[in-house]
Amino acid sequence: MQKISAWFGRRCSGLSGDRPGRYKLQFKGFDQNNDKHYWYAKFIIKDKGLYDEHENAYLNSHDSSTIDAYRRMLKVFNSSLDNYRLPKDALKKIAEVVY
Repeated sequence: MQKISAWFGRRCSGLSGDRPGRYKLQFKGFDQNNDKHYWYAKFIIKDKGLYDEHENAYLNSHDSSTIDAYRRMLKVFNSSLDNYRLPKDALKKIAEVVY
């Protein structure tokens, strides 16, 4: 999920949620209290030094629904790939499953 988030972040710079049809896609972390993924993300980012684009990120989303949102996004992402290429309209579809 980390790499996917970084990939979207680089391709969505300048997009924001303040206008209809525009989205800001960013990694919001995981719920520290209720989601074991938080501890794994913290381990691989902070302790192992992987995914340095997130090394200073606040990883606690305080929202137990983030993992469900990421799973919905991943499902659309995987179904949108065409020979390992992501069509431009796929970003909009991925954002729409969350917003």
